[in-house]
Amino acid sequence: MVVIFFNLGLVLAFILLVSIVFINASTKFVLAILGVICILFLIKDIIQDLYFALYKYKNNALIVIISFALDIARIAFFYKLIHHFAAGTARATGLSTFGWMLGYVISILVGGVLFFAGEANGLLFGMGQKNESSILMNVFMTGCLVAFCHFII
Repeated sequence: MVVIFFNLGLVLAFILLVSIVFINASTKFVLAILGVICILFLIKDIIQDLYFALYKYKNNALIVIISFALDIARIAFFYKLIHHFAAGTARATGLSTFGWMLGYVISILVGGVLFFAGEANGLLFGMGQKNESSILMNVFMTGCLVAFCHFII
């Protein structure tokens, strides 16, 4: 009986060690490419909003400017959130590693859902949804991401 629990404990310790190594390796990878990803999203938003301004919403430049400002804010706060937890997880030692890993995973899941929901709303805005409801939803998604960022950091 003791041997079974000892072996089970070793297996769980090995799984925990492997997950810590993978999460720490992923944080270093995320830190290395996070700036590039943010720049790519920024370029995508510039191209997307220029297209909307020139072809779809010629008479409503204010809506395009507001949408672009919300996109920039969403990118900045998502970058801040992920960078905070990735850097914290990378420098954590001992038992604090588990807290940073949990925060890292939660920030990726919740922050990522809010970020991509805002991006999807921006695409729907470009496909011709009502301007006012799309802008309000964009403000709501960006506000939720900002609130989550300030709450969790």
